[in-house]
Amino acid sequence: KVGIRAQLPVWDVRPRGFGGGVRVRHRAAMALLPPSWHVVAIVLVACAGSVSAAYNVDVTTAPTCVNWMEDYTKADYALVMQMNCDKVAMAKAELLAASKRQKNSDKQEEDWDGRIYNGTLWCQQANQSFHDGDAKQAAIWAVKAYGTGVMQNSLCCTRLTTPHCTVPAATSSQYAVRTPAGALILVLVIISVLVLIANCIDSCIKRRNADERGVADEDEFLDIQLDGPDTPSAGSGTFPAPVPDNDLKVELQDAWIRHSCLRVMPGAHRMAASTASLFASLQATFEFQPDNVRNQYEHLLSMWRSHISSVADRSVAADLQVEEGFLLATALEELHCELLDGFYRWREKFQACEPAQMEKAAGVPKAGGIQWEHVAVALCPTRSDREAAELTKQLVEIAVYLCVWGEGGNVRFMPEVVYFISEMALTAEGPGGSNFYGPPPPRDGTFHSGRFLARVIRPIYTLVFDEWYQKVDINPKGGDAKVLHKGFERFLLPDVANYDDWNEFFCDPDEEVKGLLLASGSDLFDEPPGKRFAALRYVHWQASLKGSQIKTHRECHSFWGVLAATHRIWLLHSLLFYIGVSIATGDAALPPKGTSLMDRALLGETAIIRFAAVGLLVPFHALLMTLARAETTSNHLMRKAWGWLGWCPGGGCCVDIPACLGFCLKALFWCCLFTAPILTYGAVRYFDGEVNMFLDANEEQKAMGSMRTAAIAAHYFMSATGFFFLLLAPAYSIDKLFKLTPVPLRLRAIRYLFWIVVLSLKFLLAMKIFVSVWNATQLLEFINLGRETPNDILGLWRSSNWAANFYEWTLLWATAFFLFCADTAMWFQVGCMYLGVCIVFVQRGCKMFEFMFQDDISKIPQRFSDSVFRYAPKMRQTGVSEYFPPVWDRIIAYMRYEDKC
Repeated sequence: KVGIRAQLPVWDVRPRGFGGGVRVRHRAAMALLPPSWHVVAIVLVACAGSVSAAYNVDVTTAPTCVNWMEDYTKADYALVMQMNCDKVAMAKAELLAASKRQKNSDKQEEDWDGRIYNGTLWCQQANQSFHDGDAKQAAIWAVKAYGTGVMQNSLCCTRLTTPHCTVPAATSSQYAVRTPAGALILVLVIISVLVLIANCIDSCIKRRNADERGVADEDEFLDIQLDGPDTPSAGSGTFPAPVPDNDLKVELQDAWIRHSCLRVMPGAHRMAASTASLFASLQATFEFQPDNVRNQYEHLLSMWRSHISSVADRSVAADLQVEEGFLLATALEELHCELLDGFYRWREKFQACEPAQMEKAAGVPKAGGIQWEHVAVALCPTRSDREAAELTKQLVEIAVYLCVWGEGGNVRFMPEVVYFISEMALTAEGPGGSNFYGPPPPRDGTFHSGRFLARVIRPIYTLVFDEWYQKVDINPKGGDAKVLHKGFERFLLPDVANYDDWNEFFCDPDEEVKGLLLASGSDLFDEPPGKRFAALRYVHWQASLKGSQIKTHRECHSFWGVLAATHRIWLLHSLLFYIGVSIATGDAALPPKGTSLMDRALLGETAIIRFAAVGLLVPFHALLMTLARAETTSNHLMRKAWGWLGWCPGGGCCVDIPACLGFCLKALFWCCLFTAPILTYGAVRYFDGEVNMFLDANEEQKAMGSMRTAAIAAHYFMSATGFFFLLLAPAYSIDKLFKLTPVPLRLRAIRYLFWIVVLSLKFLLAMKIFVSVWNATQLLEFINLGRETPNDILGLWRSSNWAANFYEWTLLWATAFFLFCADTAMWFQVGCMYLGVCIVFVQRGCKMFEFMFQDDISKIPQRFSDSVFRYAPKMRQTGVSEYFPPVWDRIIAYMRYEDKC
């Protein structure tokens, strides 16, 4: 009787709502009942177990989750017992604390009192069984104490790794939420795949629409663009040479002699006559707008004056005599060099392109056969005909460029287009005028734009307008309102061209030679160089500069575009982050001999196996980069890459076999390179598992060990090779649109050293954070996916608390990764600040004492005078310019006016 009274409590059985279930709870008065009631209590408990499937308390058998403990050792059973009984004690303490804070209903208190009583009683039984030597039965009693007694069969705390508790399969009907919680992982994966497929379909639709856009307007364009024969060779005769406007010439010459300070320079009259005749002749030949010619002439005088000042200042600074007789010529040379440096670089590229047939022109450019007064030999420093011819050439190039640039309007946003038109004008053969643009418009008293603007510039801008806008409407204020195409309101579509794309097209000689088409279908560059300017009015700009035909990069408004441009940054941070986490987590406990690979940690236990998983970043990043490149690569570059596939003139598909083989071999090489880490990592894990299966050392185990070593070496080599190509050599041949800017080896070494130091400091500090996050996951009893076994994942992934732990673990490490990436900007600024301070000290001769204690404010007058008023007289006593006080007072007055001091 005493034994029965000690082991079996009395149960209070009450109805549990309309569900037909029962609620049981212990009563401390069990010892007061007569022995006959013990049998009644046992019968009632048995009946209660069969009344409802929702009944959660099983006093006779342990939960089904004890199957997890089949292979546990005695020490493992002891850990399970201690863990569950500690949870019961903690639940008891929390219940007492909650009762003191807030008074609960009698029903709730009775319910939880019974749970705690059951759990405590079964923990006592577990201790007794453990002392009797039955560790397994002790663990079963402890699991029942918390999982059944306290948590009503909602949890099974039998796992030695986090999460220690899972939802048992026996309560799947009651806790159906566990399946959606785990299935959410699959749902997220499926959604990601569907989004990716939808993105690919949307990209294909946009690409097709971009190819079809503008085709219907080609016939209309021909009617607007052409007013005569559709080819230059089918002209209607030769017109007389244009005659310069003498009034414009006189007006320009007066602008120099009467209104410019350059009139006092030696040789000013002869240079004024030369430049005025040049600009007047250009206006008549190319039919620039007269007002534009006047503006650009004044522009030339302004720049010329500035360069004369610079030349004279250098001579004064070097204590040399200023030769004023040659200032005009010297300043013109420097102005030409500075203004047309980009134009000369662009011209050199085209002259190196054989299909362009642009030879180096000797002597003065033809410029449409203009007639003007060349630069006089007397104005040249060496008084040679060759130098006079060179100055004449430079002046013509400057004048033509300025006139074209002035007419350009919005085309000025494309400098290379201005270079192209200027080169066509410089090489044009005369006579110009109507020979360039066809019959002149009728003189009916109406205003007509200059024909250069109407026939050359306006068609190009019409292309720009039609690419973006649908029409010009009237806004509420009565002004112009450009109406964008449908769907362009928020941003331009990925395949719509903009100024950068057209500018890039004119930067590439090969693309320009093949792309500029005349309305007849022939190429512009099939014409002789001297006839190309006259052929510009026949160029089919819509067909030649269509966005889908020239764009090299699709401007996607998505993360794909960001990833394609910055993928190396993310790969580098991912690599450092993964290495840091692998160091912080440390080695896992080695499994017993004979443990299968499915029962071992997912990412391995030892450091060499754990770090091998870092190589899996290579295929993962390569896949993302490939998808990003597929999204951002334009139709034009794709057709260029697949150039070996085309259509035969007679119909059917034509394949260039050598080019096709080269393409396939190249694609196979990159595919093998980036997928090799997956295969080698699989070999590493397979041989590592096979080595562990041997209980005793023998020859076969040694052979497996050697194969594992070879697999590890191959994996690390292939991973390092993949990282090298992804980080240091990520470009493909189609990406190399321009030559890289040459960087001296010394500067390159300094850059790499700077980033190595910055990232090393960042990594060392981040290690503290990684360790803290790892400890937090341990304290919070989150799962650690790398330590989970494949069998555990397959068995528990649908469990609600395991899935919740997985989401929390993912969110915690994702936050750590975000912070790890975000503070790179801070470390970069700290490194730049340190370098800046070092540079300042070096520039000051490392005079740190003077830098820290010298009164720099008191030296402002002297330093300002030496730097700004270096040629002005200075006061003997102080060495400060006499102009400094009023200028400084004016500066302070403006600063006070703007509330800056």
